[in-house]
Amino acid sequence: MSAAPSDEVAERRAKAAQLRAAGASYGAIAKALDLPSAAAAAMDVQRSLVDLAALREGEGPELERTRLDSMENTIRAMLQNALGGGDARLADPQMVLACTDRLLKIMELRSALPGGQAESADEIRRRRYPNLIEAIRG
Repeated sequence: MSAAPSDEVAERRAKAAQLRAAGASYGAIAKALDLPSAAAAAMDVQRSLVDLAALREGEGPELERTRLDSMENTIRAMLQNALGGGDARLADPQMVLACTDRLLKIMELRSALPGGQAESADEIRRRRYPNLIEAIRG
């Protein structure tokens, strides 16, 4: 594995990628960044994307956990509303099932992340919600 690029090189690569994303040709990027050729500009853009992918891969599991936590909190709030805020007469059984299904999927995704205990949605459902359907039916 090669060493990380210097700050100057990383900054130049990032600028090249930004220019390319904005629609600039490799020739225009080379001219703007004082590179020797369009091929050099193309290489900077490619290496910038590789560097970005490596950075995201290193942060992937933690970033995914944060995203799943946020989704779970939102769906739990929706579930509370679907349950009628404690008043069983106001409960919406279809929404309760939909929210529960999404929560199970989030738990399944979280368990598949590194350090998670891999479980299927069915395993989670049996372990955490053994009497869910009966409880909803009341």
